[in-house]
Amino acid sequence: FVRGTFRVRGDVLEIIPANSHEKAVRIEFFGDEIDRISEIDTLTGGVLNTLTHVVIFPASHYASSRENMEKAIDMIERDLEEQIHLL
Repeated sequence: FVRGTFRVRGDVLEIIPANSHEKAVRIEFFGDEIDRISEIDTLTGGVLNTLTHVVIFPASHYASSRENMEKAIDMIERDLEEQIHLL
């Protein structure tokens, strides 16, 4: 479990942001709703702070290549055309 990664265990999502190695974010779910957001110590796993919200940035400045984005857009447009005909 290193910077810029996440893990899921049961209803708990833990994220170590790319810009931090001492603190992580733990998001606890109850069904499909967020129950609690905590800032945790990456070494001990202890809760440092309870948060009301958190902003999470991508681990990389480039989330996807332009080529991949264009392929995805083409696929989405084709899917939309198919769905329109079904309606």
